[in-house]
Amino acid sequence: MKLYHGTTCTNGESILKEKSININCIGEYDKDSYNEETKTTKGFIYLSTEPYLAYYYAQKHSVFSNETKCYVFQVEVDEKDLFVDSDEARLIAKISPEEIKKMSVSESLSRYNYNTVRTNKKLKINADVKAFALAPVLHQIKDEHDHDSIRNCMFKDPTELSQSDKRAFNKIIRFTNL
Repeated sequence: MKLYHGTTCTNGESILKEKSININCIGEYDKDSYNEETKTTKGFIYLSTEPYLAYYYAQKHSVFSNETKCYVFQVEVDEKDLFVDSDEARLIAKISPEEIKKMSVSESLSRYNYNTVRTNKKLKINADVKAFALAPVLHQIKDEHDHDSIRNCMFKDPTELSQSDKRAFNKIIRFTNL
């Protein structure tokens, strides 16, 4: 299944250098500036079916880290290696722990849970990681139309995006095959 992982420029450079996305790295939500309730579960890589959402998280964490660029990685992961993103369900969708336990991976991939899943499998470049995009964070995009289009891509339902918004996103966030 084609999925996307977004991260800071610093973390993206490490991924390229180490030739893998590791499950035991320090995530952005693990830093001291976040309280215990907002920290994510250790031992997972968080993924989305939407490059827009991966970019949203990548640029958000990059801004918090005072970085002007971010990475989005395109990966291929077998569905059997995917798990419900219980952190996203709990923190963003406000789903109760009891309901999360009943959720399936397909429900986690639905709009109901923002198209997110996670894996506990190390993702290797060329085997699992297929492409990457190094992109500016939103406030670095000076062209007003592009800026607004990228913002739409991050905050609108992907099924409601205009072709113009998608073109602007693909112009700014350009994937390079590995």
